Amino acid sequence: MESLLHLQVGGSWPINEFLRALFLPNLQSFVIDRALDSPIMALAILSCASPPLRRLCISHSTVNSERLMERLALFPLLSIIYLLDANGPRLADIFHDRRKSNPDFLSSLQLLETYDDYGAFKRLVPIPSSTPDPDSSTEGIVVKGEDMRQRRREVFDLVMQRTTLHRTCDMASPSCDALKKELRKRFKP
Repeated sequence: MESLLHLQVGGSWPINEFLRALFLPNLQSFVIDRALDSPIMALAILSCASPPLRRLCISHSTVNSERLMERLALFPLLSIIYLLDANGPRLADIFHDRRKSNPDFLSSLQLLETYDDYGAFKRLVPIPSSTPDPDSSTEGIVVKGEDMRQRRREVFDLVMQRTTLHRTCDMASPSCDALKKELRKRFKP
């Protein structure tokens, strides 16, 4: 499995047992959705192979915020993190405290977005400026129902680096910002 770069898992089966059976030294993208097993443990298992994990999405899970920060520190190359219905209590505070006490903590991180279980959106990285840009003001957006299902598909496609987005992907959504930047870099003349 050394050639596997992207992995998306989910459902009520023994995911962590499956991950223990794999050796994924080159994994760059990981999505875990609606997992019965702990995503925190999944990250610990993946870290044993020291993969260059760059993109991560945890969806429909309850996480301990402090333990999540400990696990994320095992992946220093992480550049994009999405937490969809996966927020632990005080996640934003714990993340900012960790970064304040250790400026090198996730220094490669370019984007950290969360959607709580009520659909409220929050971008923790990049840190919102004190003078908000009207084009990038997404704080306080609430996404529910079918819109949240669509947003989840968009995020999964972004994290997994799929070349074709879901037919309903809204390129104006905040979760597509990272894709637009990546496409601009790839196709620069």
